[in-house]
Amino acid sequence: MTVNKLAENRVLIILGGEEMKSYKLEFEKLSFENSHSRRVMLRLIQVACRKSGIATVGKSVSVEALMLSEGCYLLMTVEHKTKSYRLKKSSGICCKFENTASLMNAAEALYREGFCCTKNSLYEASGEYYIIFDYPALPLAINRIISEYSSVKRNSVYISRIKESCKLVCANSAIQQIGVHLV
Repeated sequence: MTVNKLAENRVLIILGGEEMKSYKLEFEKLSFENSHSRRVMLRLIQVACRKSGIATVGKSVSVEALMLSEGCYLLMTVEHKTKSYRLKKSSGICCKFENTASLMNAAEALYREGFCCTKNSLYEASGEYYIIFDYPALPLAINRIISEYSSVKRNSVYISRIKESCKLVCANSAIQQIGVHLV
């Protein structure tokens, strides 16, 4: 096995035919889906990084394989990890209120009904208000009150956009905090 450092983040590994046989590798089966070739390639990457002085901790590594007559070239590129974002599965409910009056009427009705969940937050954007309930479902009586004063959405992408782009007015127990002052 020959290891050549091509750049600060690139290494070329050259495997001859005998080395391919000793590692029991076949070019056609070289893939990270194949458990044996994945194990061997990860070991080769470790050795190449140690010899070339390239650190891979916290970085992404890509490997390209090129066939030789009996062996193969493995071109390894180490790059900084790009940030990946995952959308957290939200099973919440978002209520959109067109104005302050409808928000206040709903909050008063919910408070009088005895609604006492703590996982609800209030957001505001351009005069419209959004209450997000972090529950997958609400009791029927509560749904009736909410539906009377607002439009209801159960879309996790919509809820995430509200949380990211709107101004947070009340982080917890929004209904209780508003209702106390209205009754």
